[in-house]
Amino acid sequence: MSHQECRPLISLALISLLTSTLAAQRLDEFTRQASQLVKQNQWNEAAEILRKGMQSYPDNPELLLQMGNLLIHTGQAAQAEVVLREALAANKDNPEILRNLGEAEIRLGRLPAAVELFRKVLRRQSNDGQSHYRLAFTFYLQGDLQHALESARRAVEVSPMDANYREFYALILEQAGDTNESHEQLKAAHRLELKNAHLLFRLGEKERLDGQLSQAMESLEQAVRLDPENPLYHRQLARVYARLALLQQSSEEDARASRLLQAFQQYIQALTLAGRGQEVEALRRMEPLVTKHPEFTTGAMFLADLYRRRGQEKKALDLYLKVLERNPLDSRAIQESAWIEVRQGALTEAIELLRRIQEENPNEALIEGYRNLVQENWAGALREFRKVEAQLPLNAELLQLISFCLKAQGQRNEALSYLDKAIQLQPKDTRIQRQKHETKLANAFDLLEKRNWRAALRVFTELMAADGIEAGLYLNVAYCRQQSEDLQGAIRDYRIGLQGDPKAAWARTNLANLLFRLARYREAAAEWETVLAQARAVQFQHSGTDAVNLSQVYYCLGLCYSHLERFAQAEASFQNALRFGKETPELLYNLGVLRLRQNSPEEALNLIRRSARAGYEPAKRILEQAESHQSSVSGHRP
Repeated sequence: MSHQECRPLISLALISLLTSTLAAQRLDEFTRQASQLVKQNQWNEAAEILRKGMQSYPDNPELLLQMGNLLIHTGQAAQAEVVLREALAANKDNPEILRNLGEAEIRLGRLPAAVELFRKVLRRQSNDGQSHYRLAFTFYLQGDLQHALESARRAVEVSPMDANYREFYALILEQAGDTNESHEQLKAAHRLELKNAHLLFRLGEKERLDGQLSQAMESLEQAVRLDPENPLYHRQLARVYARLALLQQSSEEDARASRLLQAFQQYIQALTLAGRGQEVEALRRMEPLVTKHPEFTTGAMFLADLYRRRGQEKKALDLYLKVLERNPLDSRAIQESAWIEVRQGALTEAIELLRRIQEENPNEALIEGYRNLVQENWAGALREFRKVEAQLPLNAELLQLISFCLKAQGQRNEALSYLDKAIQLQPKDTRIQRQKHETKLANAFDLLEKRNWRAALRVFTELMAADGIEAGLYLNVAYCRQQSEDLQGAIRDYRIGLQGDPKAAWARTNLANLLFRLARYREAAAEWETVLAQARAVQFQHSGTDAVNLSQVYYCLGLCYSHLERFAQAEASFQNALRFGKETPELLYNLGVLRLRQNSPEEALNLIRRSARAGYEPAKRILEQAESHQSSVSGHRP
């Protein structure tokens, strides 16, 4: 697989290895893969991974729990309840299953059932802050303020560092009339999350209602700085400015709120148009809107997405980068910008962008690995890809990349194990099948180079069984048989392979030599004649046939003709051998022997003597015999 073929494999779906079949994949591979996909908001992909896991591990409570939780968060509460009750049947009284089942009951409107489930959790884990919090929320929905207040207080006690628990507790305290403690809880939540614009807004509203206008102005101004496109924040800040007699600032904020509200309305219209497939019209509406309201990052991101989907990547990248100028840590803008940079070949820039993300992020390692791969730093690429593999173990694209690196380092058996797993994940992907074929083929050729004929034969035979009739495989199998002295098998496979690739001159040459060894001279001559005919058709080289040593071919053909007693044809072949190549001792000797048969002894002896002077042993012996015979004849002459 070339580097160009690797490029399409770079996608936001990533991953790992281990065994060679889906059924043998570990349970934790499915759960880790699904968890990472959920982090990346790839809900459908996560659900698909969990379904595959449940096929391999039916009734496993861990997988059922994760699927149930995913269904809850995607608004499928009824299906979630069914799955979670299956999980509970497999693992009774599991607190996490009970808590998630309580969440499903809330969404289904069965509040008493939810209360009972959360209480059941707390009887087993009294310090579970999440269950106290969700129990408080359920009581609040029922209008039971007293029990909601008590549960919210317990949530804060057992989990004092959770800002969400404190914010909810502040809300209930406010409704219960304890405004001072409500204010303290909001301030504590803000201290835990200083850059939470929503908390600052809540705090500012509380201060405004309490008449603490200066503090309210400060809180709301911070909220506006953190979230400048929220019209509600601007509207409430305008009210505070008005009460402080800052009329110009109030007017400006009020106008800004109105413009942003109008912008959001136009954005919703464009969003609706895009949802109907009218992207051109959506673009037409969004472009002037984003130009007019540079602080409207939601609109800018939507417009950038439209550009990207329509292939206008430069415009999309420019907008994503403008969003990052306002909010350098916007993770989606970082991710989208980085992948456009990757597609444009700017790998270093992509990595620099991804390093801004504070949380664990597999894409940085993926791109770093790809950069190493392009530089043919196989070990470096493999190291980075395996970082991703640890987080996301079931993505066929990454498995192929890892296999490619292993193959490049000569670790072909391990490379094949990764490809086996990738095939189980995507059995219809012909690219994986081709990569597996190429890896096995490289392994077989490596065995050929090491002269391990039997092992190479085994691999080529496996490839034939898996990939069907392919001329090249038959020819390589034939070569292995030839080297293993299975001459009849080699001849059979050469013939089959040559039917599919009749211009493979090297194979036809080997076949002719084998036939000659077995004294099948007529068949051997026919093969040499075919080699010559093909060579002439392409002017003696290339263009679909291997380069041919014509001198050697004519020599071998002459030998066949000699054995068949077709002496005139043998003579012509030997002469052509002389014409197309150097004078070899073997050629001179055989031409000399042919002249003897044709009753040309003087020419014959001259040729044989030249062969003998070149050191050819058969020529030396025949001269010795001739001289011995001559001496014997001379010694008995009267």
